[in-house]
Amino acid sequence: MLGLCFNSRFSLCALQVLIESRLPSQLTEHLNSEIVLRSIRDIESMLLWASSTFFSVRAKKVPAKYFPQLKSVGGADASSQVDRLIRDLMVHFFNP
Repeated sequence: MLGLCFNSRFSLCALQVLIESRLPSQLTEHLNSEIVLRSIRDIESMLLWASSTFFSVRAKKVPAKYFPQLKSVGGADASSQVDRLIRDLMVHFFNP
């Protein structure tokens, strides 16, 4: 999110606020809502839904923020590992 501000000397400055996903901490509530709305009907639709979330996008952009074990991994390898970790997280929810 970007914004503009004026300081006391009337010079223009830019503010940048990074927004992070809270989905991991609220996963149960979100998945239950999607199941009730019938957006999620099975594991395949759950994985498709998960791949379209802001969480998935941000986790691929800054993987270490959401998955600390990926601190040393970068590039395309990190993206594929994020996909695998999100899939494992979703499957674990579906089959505890």
